[in-house]
Amino acid sequence: MGLAWLGAEMAILGVVRWGARCAAEVSEGRPAPPFAVDAFARRVGAVFLAVAGFMFCANSIGDALFRTQFGFEMFFHLVWNAMCAAWVGLEGAIALYVLEIDGVLHGRARAGRGRLWLAIAWPAFAILYNALACVSAARQGFDDVQLARVLQFFLRFCGIGWIAFELVVARSGLRLVRLLAGAK
Repeated sequence: MGLAWLGAEMAILGVVRWGARCAAEVSEGRPAPPFAVDAFARRVGAVFLAVAGFMFCANSIGDALFRTQFGFEMFFHLVWNAMCAAWVGLEGAIALYVLEIDGVLHGRARAGRGRLWLAIAWPAFAILYNALACVSAARQGFDDVQLARVLQFFLRFCGIGWIAFELVVARSGLRLVRLLAGAK
């Protein structure tokens, strides 16, 4: 289920990225580029296939790879947190591209720094939170329930980020619909 969701988000990101390129080209008086699979899309697809392959193997290799006091439970939560972090990162990238399209259509400058910030800060936060949670749990002697709660707390961060990004996309989407409806 999670892999299908990530795949759908990646497809949406590809279409929205192409839309941002089209909006930029048309605003500068050039024809819109045809939809094509570019290097960015190939890299995202390769990452998706790597994650999918890892997830299909995770059930059989997880317990053997992570023999800690928590065993497979910690591995399961870390994989799920990684999938949710990837999902929120994709949502954030989609939101930034939608903001870029909105800006181009309303005559504002193109955005670019937000994507770099999102590409660096969000994965760094996700890795740091989960790594420190596991180290702290091992040092403090957490049991399985306490570790699960600490790792599930990260999912609440993901939920807040997802809601924020969806609100940005909804707001910009409504503005674009009004703009297109007025262009009739």
